[in-house]
Amino acid sequence: MWFNITYNGKKTQHWLHRDDEQNLKLKSIVLFMTPIWQPDWKGSFYVDGEEFNYKPGSAVIFDSNEYHKGESPASETYNWQRMSCNIIVG
Repeated sequence: MWFNITYNGKKTQHWLHRDDEQNLKLKSIVLFMTPIWQPDWKGSFYVDGEEFNYKPGSAVIFDSNEYHKGESPASETYNWQRMSCNIIVG
């Protein structure tokens, strides 16, 4: 499990990756933890090209060997940062 915080202008942004390349039995759970978020702030999450809008308190569950990445937030998020937690379970 790890936490990730992203904000506009962050030097190391999200990149396309897989959490596990070999074990087909692992699942990844990404929790969207920022309590306030507006759709026009962007910050979507993508799994194999499918878009999941960032909605506070929601989660996305997918196979850990699927490619995924997060989108950088828009420039104006009124000081809220895009925080998520990634949990890998077997």
